[in-house]
Amino acid sequence: MADLEFHHAPGYHVWHGGITEGAIVAWFSAEGWRPPQSYIRFLSEVGWGSFFGGSLILFPPEDPGGNSVRGWSNEIAKACDEKYVAIGYDGTTSGCFCVSGNGDDSRVYWYEWAEEAARIENEDFFSWIESLPSELFVEGSYRGFKEVRDPQGVQRIIEWRRCFSIRISKVENEKVRPPGHEDDLLPRYHKVIVEVTKLRDVGLQVLTIPFLREGSKIGKSNVAYATINVSHLPVGEAVKTDVFLFDPFNIPFDCIQSLFRPEIDLNSRMKAKFVELQPFL
Repeated sequence: MADLEFHHAPGYHVWHGGITEGAIVAWFSAEGWRPPQSYIRFLSEVGWGSFFGGSLILFPPEDPGGNSVRGWSNEIAKACDEKYVAIGYDGTTSGCFCVSGNGDDSRVYWYEWAEEAARIENEDFFSWIESLPSELFVEGSYRGFKEVRDPQGVQRIIEWRRCFSIRISKVENEKVRPPGHEDDLLPRYHKVIVEVTKLRDVGLQVLTIPFLREGSKIGKSNVAYATINVSHLPVGEAVKTDVFLFDPFNIPFDCIQSLFRPEIDLNSRMKAKFVELQPFL
């Protein structure tokens, strides 16, 4: 994948190569799988890992935690008669990418857990993997892996963020399809009503708020970010605003909490989630 050379900021792509093609073929043969040759070649030249800042996870062959080709392939086999080899996912738990294990099919599939069915993602693994940079690369997110370009500009944004107060007014527990997503297959968003108060007039146009789904099995990682327009808010008046939080993990949790604070950890790659910071990264 050519993108590995072009976007090499630390942590954006993290991969583990060094698997010989013979060892890969032997491992798959022992499992009774014959995946596409293009996938085997990719594993031998690049390997498995996290790509595009976590937007694509390619599984290792085996992992004691079960997050592996073997583990997820076995899960699919429990619900599906087709011989699919699970190769990775997009950072959510709604499904995973697969290839055929029959040796006569080079296509890439997306297997949806809720539907217990697979759909064709691309006609060929090589074409699929080479098309991902144009689909997954986002300049604003990539900046989060690079050094801050304008520290003074960032500090000004943080000072402006101190001029806002945030309070959750209501959380709707039932998932919804927000405006613009009416045709989504499943409702995957939680609606949260927040009260935003602008304490004094500042030049901030948008404000990004992290929200934690407290009490889920993945702990502090179950965070969603929402960016709202604050340029029109009157000073000193609490204004209610609807935000829609995408739920990528779709697992149970206890409650949704606001993690808003003016300060932003500039050592974290998640700084790129703050839209107001992106021009300075």
